Amino acid sequence: MGIFVIFVYILVCCVWGFTVRAVAINKEYCDESTKWFWLGFFFGFFALAVAFSKPQCKHEENSYKFLSPQEQQQKILDNGGWKCVCGAVNASYISTCQCGRTKRDVLSSQQEEMQGENHQRI
Repeated sequence: MGIFVIFVYILVCCVWGFTVRAVAINKEYCDESTKWFWLGFFFGFFALAVAFSKPQCKHEENSYKFLSPQEQQQKILDNGGWKCVCGAVNASYISTCQCGRTKRDVLSSQQEEMQGENHQRI
């Protein structure tokens, strides 16, 4: 009987976890969905209340979908984005490019290149 109760308790916790995760994904907090599952698993109704109270997440890319690819890239760069050496344009909140290079490495190499060009001019 004790194992059955534990099984039902874990099943109910999983239901809470997946419910809270679904609400978070619906509000576009997709990259945090695992965190929301565990919050729902351990805190149940309270985590669901917090998930419902969160505002809809608005990523910058959503406002760019009606622009051409070149205009999208320029708008991302104008809003603090960065361009990787592989050619990909990344929003400001992205710290690692899809190629695996970090924002810090790319920006530091670009600064070194600019400093090298300045020394050649002098």
